[in-house]
Amino acid sequence: MNGEGESSDDEKVRRLERRVERERAARHEAEKLLEQKSTELYHANQKLIALAEGLEQRVVERTQELVTARENAVRLAERDQLTGLANRMCFTRLLTEAIEGWSVGNHRFALLFIDLDRFKEINDTVGHDAGDAVLQHAAAMIKKAIRGHDIVARLGGDEFAVICNFIESPRDVERVAERIMVEFQNALGFRGRTLPVACSIGSAVVPDDACNMIDLQRFADIALYRSKASGRSVHTPFSATMNEEIHQRQTLENALRLALRNGDIEPWYQPIRSVSAGDTVAAEVLARWRKADGSIATPDKFIRVLEECGLMRELFVSVLSASCRAARPWVEQQRLQYLSVNVSPGQFKLGSLLDDVTDILECTGFPHNALQLEITEEALIYDLHAVSSQLEELKQRGVRIALDDFGSGYSSIGYLRRLPIHTLKLDRSLISDVATDVRARAIVSAIGEIAKAIGVELVAEGVETEAQALWLGRAGCDLLQGYLFGRPVSRATFEEGLLRSQPEHLTA
Repeated sequence: MNGEGESSDDEKVRRLERRVERERAARHEAEKLLEQKSTELYHANQKLIALAEGLEQRVVERTQELVTARENAVRLAERDQLTGLANRMCFTRLLTEAIEGWSVGNHRFALLFIDLDRFKEINDTVGHDAGDAVLQHAAAMIKKAIRGHDIVARLGGDEFAVICNFIESPRDVERVAERIMVEFQNALGFRGRTLPVACSIGSAVVPDDACNMIDLQRFADIALYRSKASGRSVHTPFSATMNEEIHQRQTLENALRLALRNGDIEPWYQPIRSVSAGDTVAAEVLARWRKADGSIATPDKFIRVLEECGLMRELFVSVLSASCRAARPWVEQQRLQYLSVNVSPGQFKLGSLLDDVTDILECTGFPHNALQLEITEEALIYDLHAVSSQLEELKQRGVRIALDDFGSGYSSIGYLRRLPIHTLKLDRSLISDVATDVRARAIVSAIGEIAKAIGVELVAEGVETEAQALWLGRAGCDLLQGYLFGRPVSRATFEEGLLRSQPEHLTA
């Protein structure tokens, strides 16, 4: 019994030892595994830390890149790509800051608006590359002329602006404008050509003229308009009287637009007398504005405004349509040979003249060969080829062409060779002294010989005395026009004169 009991106890001890050994082995294995996993976790954590630090650095770098890109984008967005100057957006911000600076620190400053003179003509005749070169040249000249703390911007097209900071008196503004004008005396050489570059300037001062951005810009623009209207290439500071003048101008412009819509600008007719036949053979059509109060306004009171507003085409279409309808029976009854109608130089640039004339003649049934269009030298200066082509096409359709005001301006004899003209109209400045001045007589006689040699009709305008009429008739003028034979009159009055007119031969 005792032996068996001892054996049983030893077996239990062995089993316990084996279990303890297994547990120890298991615990060791677990500790080893735990140590391995801890090492792996440590290394993984180190990698995560390194990765996080790298990502943080990359985030910082990327953030800086985005900030830099944004700053560059803002800088580009506020720069004019052609000239490198501040653009309109930047100018608006800087002008706002200048206004705010004045309100806080009471620092006087001025705004200059600068507009290039005849820039469109350079673009149209020489090309857009030349126009770009002119804009870059102008930007460089303005930058050179202004002071170090002044700001220059290109607002668009050929418009520039300068913010003159910290001025003591209007004389400071005048000096800046004078320096700009001096710089603009330097012409631009472009591909073997010399391009004249000139500008007009208008200015307004804070707080003398305005204390807010809207009024300041409006007043500087009004002053610029005055510079343009007074002959260009000048600087005009704003004055209070200009505001009232602009208001009157806007009122006039609105009244003219309404007058065109209502047909209140009507054709009047001035007779053109034949030297040989002694009676009226043609008439020049001249616009008259019949106002609501019954008064009649002559073209010198409104033509310039219509030109500046871009309404000359509307006027031409309206007056030509009305005069063709009125004169058709006069032509059909052989009381009148033709009507002579003035064409604005700007109509050639629009390119609509040919279609407008053709449409009106078709709609009114007026004979093509009974219409004469009068052009002036101003229409020929910048694009003679384009104008000549349009005139040639009109001539092919039967329309007569007259060169008006010959003898004023440059009056190049070359025009007589290159243009398809039927009629040459002597300017009244040549006519006024022919009865007494030997040189005036010599010039008119020479032109008369040229007209006869090339087969064009010669008309003398501004004839006011019998002595002038008699001499001009002997000098070779075919037709005479002026107050001696009649002032411009309404349709009814002119028609009445045609019905009762009798030939009056001019004899020495």
